[in-house]
Amino acid sequence: MSVCFWCVARLGKFTVPNLKAFNPSKNMTCAAVTLVHDRDGCEVIRFDIPWTKTTPTTGKGESVQCAKQEGPSDPIAALHNHLCINPVPSKCHLFAWRHRDRSLHPLTHKQFLSCLSNLANHLCLLGLEGHSLCIGGTLEYLLRGVPFEVVQAQGRWAGKAFSLYL
Repeated sequence: MSVCFWCVARLGKFTVPNLKAFNPSKNMTCAAVTLVHDRDGCEVIRFDIPWTKTTPTTGKGESVQCAKQEGPSDPIAALHNHLCINPVPSKCHLFAWRHRDRSLHPLTHKQFLSCLSNLANHLCLLGLEGHSLCIGGTLEYLLRGVPFEVVQAQGRWAGKAFSLYL
């Protein structure tokens, strides 16, 4: 969840439509994750997404990234924790998890939304949906004083339509 939030990414970039839909040429794998450093030496995770809706036109995917954050929403710590609990081969879905029968399951959009809904209900939060992570990440960066154009680039928006969410 924190990875989508801090990457200002749409949920579909990190999940699969259903259990049988995982395709390494279209979905993110563990091999698509790289720990890099920005110009100030801060840790940044880069996620290479092999296929997006523009891939048929451009012939390439895209990369999203997020940096270490202070506190419990740190995406680097969350990803590290996930991979410690669910060690998976490099060609498997990045957010695969071990089912009780010990088989690996890619994280589906529906499963993620179900967990998010349960969490929202437990915390008495209304209207928390998958797109809320992308919108919330956008708002958080803007509240931290990140320039509008930088947030627009982080969210990979071509126009200013995302400002309607704010």
